[in-house]
Amino acid sequence: MLTRTEEIMREVCGDFEAELKQFNGEQDHVHLLVHCPPKV
Repeated sequence: MLTRTEEIMREVCGDFEAELKQFNGEQDHVHLLVHCPPKV
């Protein structure tokens, strides 16, 4: 499940011209470190 969630988040970040720097998680939550350009 975490692998698929990471794939989806990378796609979403790509749509917003952001960069997913780190992704990690447990059974009931995830941690995201995202670099977003100022225009977002």
